Amino acid sequence: MKIGFKVRIYPNKEQEEKLFYFCKCSHEMWNYVVAKYKNSGEKIICGTYGVKGSSPQDLMKEFIREDIPKRIYNDIAKKYSQTWKRVYNKIGRPPKFHKYNPNKQSFCIASQTIKINDDNTINLSGVKKGRKCPVDMKFLNKYNIKTITEPRYTCSYGKWYVSGSCEVNVEPLGKTENQLGLDWGIKDFMTTSNGIRINYPRTVLRQFYRINSLKSKLSKKVKNSNNNKKLSEKLDKAYFRFENLKKNFIEQTTTQLAKENNIAIEDLTNNKIKESRKNFRRRKLIAPLDRFITALEWKCKKFNRDFIKVNPAYTSMDCSRCGKRNLELTLKDRVYKCSCGLELDRDINAACNIVARGFC
Repeated sequence: MKIGFKVRIYPNKEQEEKLFYFCKCSHEMWNYVVAKYKNSGEKIICGTYGVKGSSPQDLMKEFIREDIPKRIYNDIAKKYSQTWKRVYNKIGRPPKFHKYNPNKQSFCIASQTIKINDDNTINLSGVKKGRKCPVDMKFLNKYNIKTITEPRYTCSYGKWYVSGSCEVNVEPLGKTENQLGLDWGIKDFMTTSNGIRINYPRTVLRQFYRINSLKSKLSKKVKNSNNNKKLSEKLDKAYFRFENLKKNFIEQTTTQLAKENNIAIEDLTNNKIKESRKNFRRRKLIAPLDRFITALEWKCKKFNRDFIKVNPAYTSMDCSRCGKRNLELTLKDRVYKCSCGLELDRDINAACNIVARGFC
């Protein structure tokens, strides 16, 4: 089974400077190629997919530098080509400029596999002297991982990580007859067909309000002052903790759900996910619905569980007992009442309809 992973690395100052340089060059290269497209108006690419136009390698000829590994250029070319492939298949949009974010920087080295050394280090690409960099072995030892394919180096709020993929042997769990439907709600993040409501823990909410408070204080400080720098450091730490808390919530919740149940969810398109983020609670928490669904689908595959997406139309309006449709139901009506005598919370009713559509 192929899995993706991300582990912590601990570069020294010289290595960190080199990694930051590669991140900057990767960012500039992407925007350079996009600018070429914007200025010329030529709908590019690429010979690999049978589309006529300039190749990304040709567009980057003027930008190539000797001190940058060629595989970084190849990664930019690959992603740029894949973007246009999605455009011509009518499932994506033309490439856009990437905004520079000093707190989150990354670059990838295409078609490379790095080995884990016996002294728990990896050899950094493009670094000639002092290449060995210590790596956190906790996850790697768990799955006996010896190589990292197509490594991506990421700096998140001052901490460095390397991510990649590899093949591992995972023993699937035995089949289960438990079936569970999940409904994404307005009042609650998620409601299950057995009546359980799942929300973000209080620690996530507290961290969110702390971030807003720090941002408000920072806006009142003089730029480049000592107080401004101190608050900026606190804000970076708060963002880092906030991201980790959300990630922890997603990982723990999806693992628990997938281990015990076969899952049925609504088949939400990208547009509907964007619309759901307009909701106040989800917007303020920046609820990563797409990340949650992706993680849940992968966990179901890992634990040998069924993962089914159903049509979300009228799941809240149909009665889960008799099937009668109530078109007069509004968002203000939080309790579903039917002429057959059913009186149930509308989110639980929708989750029951989802599980019925998925497994019946």
